[in-house]
Amino acid sequence: MKAKKLSPKLGLGAVLVGSFFLISPIFAIIDVLPDFIGYAFILFGVSKLADINDKIAESAALFRRLVILGLVRWGVVFFVYGVSSPIERPTLQLLWSFVLCVLDCVTLIPAWKSLSAGILYLSTRHGGEAVFDKAYTGQPKHDKTLLERMTSATLTFLVAREVLSVLPEFAVLNSSKGGADVATRTALYDYIGFMRSACGLIVLVWGVIWFIGFVRFARHVGKDKVFFAAVTEKYGAEVLSRPELFARRGVKRAMICMCAGLVFSVDIVVSDLYTYPVCVTPDFLMGLLLLAGLWLMRKYVHRGKFAVAFILTLLYTALTVAEWITPLSWMNVGNLYHNAQEYQLWTTAVRLRGVVSVLSVAVILSLVRLLCDVIVRYTGFSVTDYDSAQPSLRIRELHKSLRNRLWLSVGFGAATAASSVVAIEVSPFAAYTMWEAWIVVDVALPILYAVTFIYATVKIFEQIDYKYMLS
Repeated sequence: MKAKKLSPKLGLGAVLVGSFFLISPIFAIIDVLPDFIGYAFILFGVSKLADINDKIAESAALFRRLVILGLVRWGVVFFVYGVSSPIERPTLQLLWSFVLCVLDCVTLIPAWKSLSAGILYLSTRHGGEAVFDKAYTGQPKHDKTLLERMTSATLTFLVAREVLSVLPEFAVLNSSKGGADVATRTALYDYIGFMRSACGLIVLVWGVIWFIGFVRFARHVGKDKVFFAAVTEKYGAEVLSRPELFARRGVKRAMICMCAGLVFSVDIVVSDLYTYPVCVTPDFLMGLLLLAGLWLMRKYVHRGKFAVAFILTLLYTALTVAEWITPLSWMNVGNLYHNAQEYQLWTTAVRLRGVVSVLSVAVILSLVRLLCDVIVRYTGFSVTDYDSAQPSLRIRELHKSLRNRLWLSVGFGAATAASSVVAIEVSPFAAYTMWEAWIVVDVALPILYAVTFIYATVKIFEQIDYKYMLS
């Protein structure tokens, strides 16, 4: 296994890159530079220091929550502009921008404060001097240290940025009827574009000034070579000497990606009277997340099993992309027996769906074989109601129970694949017949598939933690 190393600047570079994504304004619910990318960089930058300091570990958990909130914001954008009607959008923009503003503020404030407290503690214990300086050069003009001033400036800007994203949206409360028709609104909402632009300009100018100050502070801290050397030595002694920590973390992150991918096995179709049905949870997203999970797991499992699973999943992803971009979603099944082109398209769809279904079963089988390898390597401490004189027997029983949960998910996965083939086979004549009820089966089986797989993964998580809880 390749040895983990601490970056020479303790992740400051990643934090700076992530901070750049925070200078852009937020217009209602639309974030120009996605915050979740910025917070992901910041999380990556502080993740290693989190292993040696509890306060930074708290901030890492909060930055992880901010990544999730950033992803939720993009989901809300899709909901407001892709699902809701135009007449609902002004009110929904106010509602969601306010909710997201509150959630962001109650998370980002303790996140940055905990990060500042962690850096202060490490500097106190390891000879850091830069964060205690009160001026970059010359005589100090303030009683507060550079770290305190930078933390205050960061929190003030980020909170103001969130508030300014919401303020213009309150204009909808002064509209007589709301909605998309300008004629139904009072004069105040007519200037919503100007108000958003003004707030956005304030945030952009303020953000650039804040970011320049942040870069200056980071460069000043980066010159504290004694501090960096001492923390690097501490990291090597306390973290690099524990390779099982990275194995456990890598396996768990990989399995989280896989669980997230299984959620996309449930097809959610959006349509109305004016548009053709569109699946917003395409199967290729599941394939991409499974590939990400496999890549994260590659160092900690059998190489042969990894290669088989990765190749099958890559092929599955390619075929599901081809299936999704094929005009299957908008073909008129009512004309199949009256239009040769439509009939040919349908038969192609059935064949492709059959191949994808078989391949999906092969993928889940390869994943389960890989996870069985994980069970053998990284679980083995059992907490039971009895005391066995043969620990090896107890461990075998544990492994068997974990494997059985995985094989149950394989059964539901195979049933889901078969159900999808039946659904497309009966689509031409399903209307007004008993086959219309098959949609319930076609939705229920993927849900059971995802739930059983995630439940089995949670149980594996517990046993991994049990095995390594003493270390």
